[in-house]
Amino acid sequence: MPRARTSEAKGVTIALVIFVLLSVLFGVMAYFGYAEQADLLARVTKVETDNKTMTTDRDRQRFLLAFYKLLAGHGEIDKDNILNDDSKIVSTRKTQFKKELDTEIDKVKQKLKDMAWNDAEDRPMLTHLDRIAKLEADVVRLKKSLEDAEKRARESDAARQAAEKKALDDKVDFEKKVDEKTEELKKVLAERSKAFEKAVADAKAAEERLEALTREFEEFKAKAAKEREQLVKEKKDLEAKAQKLEANIGKIDLLDYDQPKGKILSVDRDGTMAYIDLGSADNVKPKLTFSIFGSAPGKPGSVRKGALEVVQVLGQHLSLARITDNYNLDLGSLRAAMELLKKHGGVDPKAADRVIENLENVQVNQRRTPIISGDLLYNAAWSPTLREHVAIAGLIDLTGDGLDNSDVLKRDLEAQGIIVDAYLDPRDGTVHGPGISRQTNYLILGETIHPSRMKELVDQATELGVTQVTARRFLALIGYRLPRRGSLPGGVTVAAPQPAATGGGAPAKPPAAKPPAEGGAAPNNKEMMPNEAPKPPAMEK
Repeated sequence: MPRARTSEAKGVTIALVIFVLLSVLFGVMAYFGYAEQADLLARVTKVETDNKTMTTDRDRQRFLLAFYKLLAGHGEIDKDNILNDDSKIVSTRKTQFKKELDTEIDKVKQKLKDMAWNDAEDRPMLTHLDRIAKLEADVVRLKKSLEDAEKRARESDAARQAAEKKALDDKVDFEKKVDEKTEELKKVLAERSKAFEKAVADAKAAEERLEALTREFEEFKAKAAKEREQLVKEKKDLEAKAQKLEANIGKIDLLDYDQPKGKILSVDRDGTMAYIDLGSADNVKPKLTFSIFGSAPGKPGSVRKGALEVVQVLGQHLSLARITDNYNLDLGSLRAAMELLKKHGGVDPKAADRVIENLENVQVNQRRTPIISGDLLYNAAWSPTLREHVAIAGLIDLTGDGLDNSDVLKRDLEAQGIIVDAYLDPRDGTVHGPGISRQTNYLILGETIHPSRMKELVDQATELGVTQVTARRFLALIGYRLPRRGSLPGGVTVAAPQPAATGGGAPAKPPAAKPPAEGGAAPNNKEMMPNEAPKPPAMEK
């Protein structure tokens, strides 16, 4: 029995050893199997990476080849096979190889300054073939230019040879003439020598005569000095007398010598439009204004009838004007206004009736002198041939609201062709313009502002003899409508009605003026009654 157990133990041991050996063997075989598989996978991955890299390199080289073929002008086009269409290769691969494309374009630009790439068509703007064609054309052109230059050179040589031959002929003729002139000069020198000897003798005689004249001059100089002293004394006496006379002579007012600038040719039935004998030949422009005065045989009338404003220039000596002021009152409207005042305004009825009665008398008097053909036109600041010069100083109210409108007056005068030499700005007291000079005709004075600056302008005008005139008088004389508040007969104060806009900023009512003096003198200021502005009718036929 023990022997059997020993044999069995040995069998188990042997089996166990074999199992261990087989396990080790299988482990070694599995290790080597897995190691070889990992190496195989690594080699496959490397092959795929190399293949991808080579594919990318192939595509890059094919892309660059297509780029340079297009740049050279030899790009192939095959719509059926993209591999043979260079333009499509560049188009499909330009995003993938943008960096390489930009690099190659920069390299080409360094050599070719005119290199430009058309991104829309994926091709260069100018290929090498285009450049070659251009260079060949330049060569042809340069050859033609060279041939022309050689032709001109041959012609120039021929002309030069002809000129040289002519110069030689001229030289021979010149030398011949020089010889002739030399002989003539010799004869002249001989004659001049004799004349010089005679001149020396004459000079000696003249010197003696000069000495005698010098003595006479000294005597005359002494006599003239005495006479000069006497004349200087007489001059001083005359200057003193002249100063006394100037002190006694009054200042000249240019307004007193103003002459009519034109006349009315005809007036429409309503008395609102008129034709005047001034036009384009007289430098008349729309918005130019005139005061209207009656005419009498040999002299202007004594009544200022109103004012007008040019609205259209029709011919060389013909214009259509709108009568902006004729002093005819609208009694119907005034009566209605007075009735309202009697009922609601606290006005004495008897006083209101007196106002209406006085207005009727005024209208009757005005209707005796209506605006008619032949009436004279005055504007002291306007001339058909010369541009008048004025200066403006002071506050000037054109709207009746108590505010300054001197800047509006300045613009209106300049629109009529009048030059404003000096303008006192009421805001800061500065004087704009070149200043008052001897060319200035009038200094227009408004209400006093900035007294020191106004005094300077007045002193300059006085020193230079410039006529000084109040703003209201000046505006009346040029036919300017100046809105204001005035008193009606009977002591009732009303506001003057406003007319339709004239387009030139002209106010609605001018002050009236005194009649012109004998010989066509300008009218003076006088308050007269306005009426409501008439509406312009259709032009007379």
